[in-house]
Amino acid sequence: MAVAGITPSHAAETNDTFTEVTFDELIDLEAEHHAVDTEIIRQHWKLSMPLFARRKAFIPKIPMFWALVFDEAPPEIENNIQPTDSQFFADYLLDFEVDRFELDTEPRSFKISFEFKENPHFEDRIIEKTFWWRHAQEGWTGHVSEPVTITWKTGKDLTRGLTDATVALWTRWKEMDGEAQRLGFSIMEEEKTYTELKKKLEDSDFSMHSFFTLFTFVSTHRWVSAEENEETLNRDKMDREARQSGKEVPDRKEEADAAIDDTHVLACPQGDDIATVLVEELYANAIKYFTAAHEHDSATQSERDFEEELGDEFDSDDESGNDDEASSPAPRKRALSDGDELSEPTPKSSRKK
Repeated sequence: MAVAGITPSHAAETNDTFTEVTFDELIDLEAEHHAVDTEIIRQHWKLSMPLFARRKAFIPKIPMFWALVFDEAPPEIENNIQPTDSQFFADYLLDFEVDRFELDTEPRSFKISFEFKENPHFEDRIIEKTFWWRHAQEGWTGHVSEPVTITWKTGKDLTRGLTDATVALWTRWKEMDGEAQRLGFSIMEEEKTYTELKKKLEDSDFSMHSFFTLFTFVSTHRWVSAEENEETLNRDKMDREARQSGKEVPDRKEEADAAIDDTHVLACPQGDDIATVLVEELYANAIKYFTAAHEHDSATQSERDFEEELGDEFDSDDESGNDDEASSPAPRKRALSDGDELSEPTPKSSRKK
C-alpha cells in the first residue's frame, strides 16, 4: 500500500533497512494503540458491572425481558434469528448473561450464558459458550471457541444436526497432536466426521440456519491453544524489546503457516461477529432495546385502535346516513416513561403485520 506523498520511485530510492525499521516501529506503535483500546474495554466493563448487577435484580420482575430485547436486536443478530428461534425465545428464554472472565489479563475474552425454561427442544436449562481472545504464531488475532454440545430431544434439533456434527468433528480433531492441530480441520478432510459435516453444510441454506448454530463456532482462522497464545505473546514482547534496543529481529513472516481453509466445515462462520455484538451492544444496552420493544408495541396498538375506531365510525355513518361528519383519529399512545407499569408486549414474531 502506498503511503501518501511517497511515489514508487521514491520508495525505490529509500534505503531498505530504513524502511524495515520504520514499519517495525509503526507496528510497535499500533500495538500500543491496541493496548489502550484493551484498557478502555477493561475499565468500561469494571464501571458497568454494578449497573449490570442492579439490572439483573430487576429482570425477574419484568415479563419476557430478554425475549423482547432479542426481538429488537441489531441486524448483525436479527439476521441470524429465524422465526422459530424468535418464538422459542419468547416462550422459553429466561436470562442472558455475559462474563468477561479474563478481565484483568485479557478483557476481550468473554463467556455468554443463556438460561431457558424446560422446553420441547433440548434437555439443557443453561447453555454457555466461551470465547477466548488468542494470538496465533503467524500473526492472526481473534476469538476462538470450543463447539458446545446441546442435548437435543429426538426430532427437535433446531440446527438440523449441525451442532452434533461439529462436536463430532471437534472431538476427533482434538485427538490429534498439537502440531497437526495447527493445520486446522482441513487436515481431516478424508475423515468421516469431516465429510459428513461438509455434506450437511453443502445441502443446507445458510440464510436459514438457526441462531443456535452460533454454538458451533470455533474460529474465523483456526483454533489457537492457550499454550500457543502464551508463546506468541512472549515472542512478540521479546521482538519489541529487541527492536527498541537496536537488535536485529527475525522475519516472522517466514514462520507463517500455509493458508488454512476451514470454510467447508463452518456452520456459523460469522459467529465471532454475532457474539461480539451480543456482548458489546445487546447485553450492554439491553434496557434500550427493551424500551424499543415497548415503543413499537405501543405504536402497533395505536394503529390497531385507530383502524378499529375508524371502522366503527364508518359503520355508524352507514347506519345514520351521515357521511359528512369528519372522523377524529385515535390518540397515539405515548412511549414508555417514568412511572409506567411494565406490561407484556407482543413479541415481534407474533405481532400483526
